[in-house]
Amino acid sequence: PTQVGLYLFVPTKIQALKGSCLQIPCTFNVSDFENKVKDSSYISVVWIRNKSQFKDNPPVFNSSQNTVRGFEKIELLGDPRKKNGTTVFYNLQTNHSDNYYFRIEIGDEFRATFPNNPVEVEVKDSPSPPQISGNYQVRERSPVTLTCTAAAPCPSQPPTITWTPSQKNPRTELIENLDKTTSFDTFYPICVKWSLPSVCIPKIKSFTVSPKEIKATIQPLIDPIPEGTLVTLTCSCKANPDVRNYTWYRNYQKISESHILTFNMTARDEGRYQCRAENHVGESKSTTLQLKIEGEVYLRTQKISARSQETSQCQVCNTLIYGSII
Repeated sequence: PTQVGLYLFVPTKIQALKGSCLQIPCTFNVSDFENKVKDSSYISVVWIRNKSQFKDNPPVFNSSQNTVRGFEKIELLGDPRKKNGTTVFYNLQTNHSDNYYFRIEIGDEFRATFPNNPVEVEVKDSPSPPQISGNYQVRERSPVTLTCTAAAPCPSQPPTITWTPSQKNPRTELIENLDKTTSFDTFYPICVKWSLPSVCIPKIKSFTVSPKEIKATIQPLIDPIPEGTLVTLTCSCKANPDVRNYTWYRNYQKISESHILTFNMTARDEGRYQCRAENHVGESKSTTLQLKIEGEVYLRTQKISARSQETSQCQVCNTLIYGSII
């Protein structure tokens, strides 16, 4: 309460955008209000600028007298008979920044100014940046909901919130009691822009993905590989978080759990090699590498059944073989 029996509920400070309008929400109460109004010929909402002294400071607005001073237009939205003095100021300029005091006049019987409840109005050349909130721990292929909230000092001219990349059905709400416009969208954003010259970019704290671009590489780059050559196979990929486990396969059979696989090439090392990378988000496999050995001797084992005996025959060939022991 400002005085005994007088109550006023207005924002202490409110920002407006140059060239736009400003709605000041206002409710009040006066002791024995109903009886005062019942016998009055009129009830006026009055706004005074800079200081509360009414006598030496002509009002900028008087609803019953249609008085507007220093503004293009001021409109009373509320019904003062219902204790509502909500008022809209149009086309504000930076020189309108000041303190504004509310005054109520009920006929000639009752008049009161609320000197202890000024509304500090700040008119800015550009809008304040919208605020982004949401879960910034982003996981690949999982939905993330972001909320973009922008000040809406004039509900009849709310800001337009635009998401980039553009989405088909973002949900936008005007929260009048909080003087804000809020937009909700579920997707993975790059950035968010306001229609007015203000940009809001969410900072993604972490973006988790399963292993991508997984590659299996070989050194040395020789095909076929001479027997006894030291071979190094390396598995690499992009992932966030880092890969926690690498697995190597030969002919689709698991042979090692390591990032790098080394061995001296022999005939038994021939085959198809593939690596798998895994983190807590997912896993991925590389394409296959075909390893072949270069050599001069091969064995052909032939089982001969003669009188229930087996014989093995070794044949020597002077030709090169590629890929397998025949």
